[in-house]
Amino acid sequence: MMSKSHSRLKSARLSHVIHLIACSLASLMNIAAFKLGNSIGKALGGFVIYLELWPSAVVLTGAVAPAMGLVLCIFYKRAELKAVII
Repeated sequence: MMSKSHSRLKSARLSHVIHLIACSLASLMNIAAFKLGNSIGKALGGFVIYLELWPSAVVLTGAVAPAMGLVLCIFYKRAELKAVII
């Protein structure tokens, strides 16, 4: 028969393990999102170079791409807030 203190200790250890797994998963998703964004940026820049547009088009594309990401985040947050309100 387990004592209450032993049961609490086991529960605390399990909680700690779950916390470590959650932190590792969050870190993994952050790194994956960074790598995906990097790959998309490289592909977009390569496509602009392939089109042989004016030289500053690559710089302009590099400025517009993050702005589009920001707009997408704003739309996502607004939709998320509307879903919470409804």
